[in-house]
Amino acid sequence: MAPKSVGTTFALNICLTTINFRGKTIVHAIVFAERKGHELLPLTNRTAVPLLPILGKPLIVHTLEDLANANVRSAIVVLGSEDKQTKKVLGNGTTSGLHLSYATARPGETPGHIARRLGAELPEKLLAVRGDVLRGQCTKSFLAAAGSVLATQVVATTGGRSASLCLCRQQDLHLDVLDWPQQTPLPADANWRCIELGRIGYSTLDSITSYYLAHLDGMERRFKDIELPTSAMMQDQCLTSGIAIIGKGVEIAADATLHGPLVLGDGVTIGEGVFMHSCIVMPGTHIPDGQSIRNAIINSDMAIGMDGKIIYRSPDRQAGKQNAVEMTNVRTRPQKAKAV
Repeated sequence: MAPKSVGTTFALNICLTTINFRGKTIVHAIVFAERKGHELLPLTNRTAVPLLPILGKPLIVHTLEDLANANVRSAIVVLGSEDKQTKKVLGNGTTSGLHLSYATARPGETPGHIARRLGAELPEKLLAVRGDVLRGQCTKSFLAAAGSVLATQVVATTGGRSASLCLCRQQDLHLDVLDWPQQTPLPADANWRCIELGRIGYSTLDSITSYYLAHLDGMERRFKDIELPTSAMMQDQCLTSGIAIIGKGVEIAADATLHGPLVLGDGVTIGEGVFMHSCIVMPGTHIPDGQSIRNAIINSDMAIGMDGKIIYRSPDRQAGKQNAVEMTNVRTRPQKAKAV
């Protein structure tokens, strides 16, 4: 019998209108996603930071969804010079409900330098945001509050720290609040006004630990209005407790024992006798037979503890593929799926 297979297709259905700021229409944003991601190695060895999967979606998609929900029509996405993936994945933005164009950051450039270089391509009123961090959905409420603030720049804060989101005049670009790494506390500027958004949920994802914890916090609904993807929970004999976000084409041996919270990316296969508890499994990963793993991020090469230390390295990939083929003989029971 074939192994259990469960999956989900993620789609964005977004309606666009206009945004007003002091009576003027904003139709454009600039999204900075140029960080190299050394602090997230080895996850960024093969995947650009904006495309790192988090809560079932590429990281930058959470920001694009928030912008579209706030009725932003178009955006320039600023990518790192070595990022050849993100533009291919996002394309012109049709699936995200935004018209996207792209710019490439030069070595050593800050967001302020980049915006000034783009100059004529930017509108007089500019919504600037980092797209390589994770925040609760807040742009719509931020814009509504900012509309009554008389200042050349309005900065969103959460818990007194920058939320990496601001409105400013194109001719007066003070974008230090969007620098990477983030400055704490906020640099002083007399032209700024801050709007405190409260506890929206915010993570700079500046370490393996924070990347791991952001998944758990998201599944506990600690990021405002971020929707978990419509997913299926595995049948009871596999998922002993908790919830799981499950990607497309996931295959699980019948005798695997899994405890949530779990995030299983697209194309994950889990071998016989595997025990897993509170793990994030990157797309395309095979978990070899007999592994017992807790509190880890697992990719095709290794399992990484939430402290960033390597728990185990995967066996030869070809052997992993053979194991996946052999799983077709695993005995299974009928699938009983229920929504998260």
